[in-house]
Amino acid sequence: MADVRFESEVVYRRFLKVLRGTRRDILAKLAMVPSDLQARRRWMYRGLEQIDSMLKTTTKVEGRRIITVKPGIASALGKEMPVGQLYRSGMEDAGQRLGIAVPIVNANVLKYAAHYEFGWLKNLEDNVRGKVAQSVRTGVMMGEGTDKIARRITGTGIGRGVWPSVQARARTIARSETAEIVVRGRLDGYKELEVEEVIFSGRSTTCKICGPLIGKIYKIDEVPGDRALPHPNCVHDWVAYKRKGLILG
Repeated sequence: MADVRFESEVVYRRFLKVLRGTRRDILAKLAMVPSDLQARRRWMYRGLEQIDSMLKTTTKVEGRRIITVKPGIASALGKEMPVGQLYRSGMEDAGQRLGIAVPIVNANVLKYAAHYEFGWLKNLEDNVRGKVAQSVRTGVMMGEGTDKIARRITGTGIGRGVWPSVQARARTIARSETAEIVVRGRLDGYKELEVEEVIFSGRSTTCKICGPLIGKIYKIDEVPGDRALPHPNCVHDWVAYKRKGLILG
């Protein structure tokens, strides 16, 4: 279980680092204020515009990619404090404590789970495959966390395959199949909400599969591949980007 006190101290120090750097930059600009009153007024308007520009990240769209022209304070904070990663680890920790999936899956996810064909289980024997699939489906329908689903999978007679243990293989299957169901169900929900485009989102990675996809935008019916996520144990997601011509983020 994560050491919450240690993690909060690390995040706090990173936060201070970014703010102190910003404070230094602003003070450096203020040190250049002219002594003449009229010149000072003109400088202040320009200076405030420059300070405002420091706060926001400037981006532009090139083809189907979003390019950062100038990173702002928000980008620096995002780099120093990986919010997505902290959120995910916090949700997993809460799920382990409560024995449920957090947040609770929505109706679209439940509907997709009922008909999901479990694409990551092709190498299992038919009798074991059916039991594993039912274990995952039941866990999703009941809102269970991946740890609980993995424990159920270990009792299906599944072998360890190329994994170091049966438990390791069960955890991989539970994480991968659950994520696939949740993300695909969410995509179906986006379609009902008339979302037109989605963006592949998540923290930067050296993964050769996910790396080239991060930040790319696709029409919701043109998400690449036959699965919502590109590989097992993927920690990324498809997020709504445009709805009825309006850019959402």
